[in-house]
Amino acid sequence: TVFSTQDALELFYLTAAVAEPGNERFIRTAVSTDMFGFKASDFIPLLNGQGTERYKSFDDIGDRFYRYRETWIKRGIMPMLNDLITTELVDERLFSLPEGERRITNIYHLIELLHRAERSRELSMSELVIWFRAAIVEEPDDDEYLTRLERDDFAVKILTVHSSKGLEFPVVFCPLIPESDSIKSDSLIYHDPDDSNRTVMYLNSSAAPDDVKELFKAENFAENVRLLYVALTRAKSKCFVYTAKTKRNFNTSTPFSIFYSMRNDIGEKTDKPDFEEYKRALEHISSSSQGCINFQVGEKSEKGRYFVNKSESPNLEAKIFSGVIKDDWRIWSYSSLMQGRDYEGKDRDSFTPSAPDTGEVVRDSIFTFPSGPKPGICIHEIFENIDFTWSDEKLKEAAGIALKKYGFEEKWLSYVKSMVVNVLNSDLNGKGLKLSLLGEDKRLNELEFYFPAKAPGVEELRNLFTSFNGYSPYAAAGIVDAPSLRGFLKGFVDMIFIFDDKYYIIDWKSNNLGNGFEFYSKENIEMEMAGHNYYLQYHLYSLALHRYLFMRLGKDYDYEKDFGGVYYLFVRGMNAGLAGNGVFFDKPEISLIAGLDKFFKSGA
Repeated sequence: TVFSTQDALELFYLTAAVAEPGNERFIRTAVSTDMFGFKASDFIPLLNGQGTERYKSFDDIGDRFYRYRETWIKRGIMPMLNDLITTELVDERLFSLPEGERRITNIYHLIELLHRAERSRELSMSELVIWFRAAIVEEPDDDEYLTRLERDDFAVKILTVHSSKGLEFPVVFCPLIPESDSIKSDSLIYHDPDDSNRTVMYLNSSAAPDDVKELFKAENFAENVRLLYVALTRAKSKCFVYTAKTKRNFNTSTPFSIFYSMRNDIGEKTDKPDFEEYKRALEHISSSSQGCINFQVGEKSEKGRYFVNKSESPNLEAKIFSGVIKDDWRIWSYSSLMQGRDYEGKDRDSFTPSAPDTGEVVRDSIFTFPSGPKPGICIHEIFENIDFTWSDEKLKEAAGIALKKYGFEEKWLSYVKSMVVNVLNSDLNGKGLKLSLLGEDKRLNELEFYFPAKAPGVEELRNLFTSFNGYSPYAAAGIVDAPSLRGFLKGFVDMIFIFDDKYYIIDWKSNNLGNGFEFYSKENIEMEMAGHNYYLQYHLYSLALHRYLFMRLGKDYDYEKDFGGVYYLFVRGMNAGLAGNGVFFDKPEISLIAGLDKFFKSGA
């Protein structure tokens, strides 16, 4: 089976590492596989931060695995592994090895099986890893686990009509199409229309009333019609269908009913048509199909079998394609819109203020807590999982669980807990708006939005932003050039909350701006917002919430009355005693949000 291969073991190491990216032993095992190709000699430079351009340090690799874990949580095992294989060039690396095509086939087969197990059994990350390990150890006995051919381009596949549903093949032969409507078994099953379609079984079909037999035949006929439809629609280029006059009365068969009895365009019909009339009906279908359907009558051989007459193949000539294929359709997000962002030649550090050199030793604090994707995800998860009304002790317990989960030392616990308390007790608007006042029924975490985009190019989007005042013009900077924004726009809003009958957006930011609260001033935060163009991000989030509220509140919704605005909370720098520290707020103009709504629907 595919679970007995080396590829199954390597993929298991990989999924285990993604599920627990804080475990360095798992990470090292994963990157030592052929899928990553690391050798023992590669680890020393990585540990010293002197690796390759692609993998500068071991921490860089760990951060990647944390990002893959986020994809797994939000989208599932299959999108995560497909993303990993593409990003880490796994296909390219394995194809260069002996039997590379065989190994790639195994990998994608295993991904399908993991995806199916995850969905059908509703498995969490850890449960799926356990299931995968058990499958490798026990090797389940099932045909679907047998290794597949590397290529089946020229293979003939024999399937039942039921199992072919949803599939497509270049050429299909249907020698045995559904046709029976007679009662052949000792028992029959039907659904009683007079009893809420309850399923009924007659064990003695011969003793069943005539009306029951008719109900059974009608249901059987409907099922045969459905199967006939499935059979006739599996082919991409050509489908061969065989029908014949059998010894029994073919006049009651499903093909006959479809091709003869149910057609109104073949002229006058007789009560008991013979096979000649059936052939004339098929000839009529063929002649009126404008060349799409061909009908041939077979000849009987000496042994009594029927063979279709051979006809000369016409000279075929492929049509010349003169159309235009548009390849600008895609799924857009804030990240994809900012790909290749130009920082105007400035180094990234120019956006981040640095602490003055006072000669003093920098001691541990929330400002020296590690930076990057891993600690960012940890902090984000704390705020997502806590109840804002909890006591300090319960908040400390939740923070401790998250820090341990992501592999951080216990020495950081008091600093992280103090940060959480500061964030929850900071007055966000100077009028008493504190997160600690919000119960869980007043907030919504991770609002996912996903809506169609039928917009022209980004130049129109830039012009839309720059035509307004305030922070809005900054959102136009650094957007990737694209001829159009066709497809879908998607994203996740960290949190929505309601306070004083107004809805607000919150985005948690763990960015490190410096070693002290003074570095989280309004000016420095605006520089950080510009450095990442979070301005574009929260305008897209505002549009998403605007559409969501309109959908939920209907005609009662009013942007000015119901939408409170957007808070970007730079959590390291927030202090309950320093009003506004670490807090960014904006409420885009309604005319801009309406313009964005129109832009993504049909263009500005």
